[in-house]
Amino acid sequence: MKTSCTNSDDKGDIGVFRTPDLYQSAFLLTKGIPLIGTERAEGRTFFLFRDEGKVKEFVEQYFSNETVPVLSFKGSLRELKVLVHGGFGRR
Repeated sequence: MKTSCTNSDDKGDIGVFRTPDLYQSAFLLTKGIPLIGTERAEGRTFFLFRDEGKVKEFVEQYFSNETVPVLSFKGSLRELKVLVHGGFGRR
């Protein structure tokens, strides 16, 4: 899975975490990491998150099969799918 993290200031306090993983993105949203945008590249949608130092910890939790509230995760997943597929009512 291709992910990346870049610093957006000289201090390295705030960066951008970029991932094409829909489920990882829903996990991060559920954990409260702000989604700052999306971009299309290489035929895929990448999700961009503000990284203020917690993303690495939450990504490790994701890959360690950490749990989050299922209804919150479902809402986050639905929100991201709307961004990827555009609009409501499409299946």
